[in-house]
Amino acid sequence: MELLYTAVTRAKGRLVLFIQEDISALSCLTKIDRSAVRRINSSVFKFEPLPEQLSYLPWYYEEYKVIATLADYFVRSKSEALIANAFHVSGLDFSYEKPLFAPNGTMYLPDFTVTFQGNDYYWEHWGLLEKEQYAAHTAEMKKWYEKHFTGRLIESVEGNDISTQIKTICKERFEIEL
Repeated sequence: MELLYTAVTRAKGRLVLFIQEDISALSCLTKIDRSAVRRINSSVFKFEPLPEQLSYLPWYYEEYKVIATLADYFVRSKSEALIANAFHVSGLDFSYEKPLFAPNGTMYLPDFTVTFQGNDYYWEHWGLLEKEQYAAHTAEMKKWYEKHFTGRLIESVEGNDISTQIKTICKERFEIEL
């Protein structure tokens, strides 16, 4: 690690790494959520630290965040990428998997938190409803949102019409034509 740091900080224009065998250790470090720099309070870069609470969630850095979006996010699915790209293009203020705490201390990571006209809305994209465990967890989350954030949950469901769903929701909820 120290040799790599020295190489990066001393490179004048390009750095070439010759790596034998398995590069998965390095490839997982290319994701923005893995950035150690984002945890440093530095004025050299735009300061966007990861919330401290996420350091206690071992599953937060799942390797499944592999799809790049037009914004600075890597997401888990093509449908989430379409949603993030729609937000980015429309200029909506949003974040991806920002921790949401209820008054009782429980927490979920909404797929997207969208701020519109001073209010936060939480967009969940339900992708695997045909799986029993996923469907049960989805029902639990819906009850949680209804109890703690009534009227703030926005839902889309995996299907061939995801682009139509995104356009319809953005028009009806955020008055945006895509």
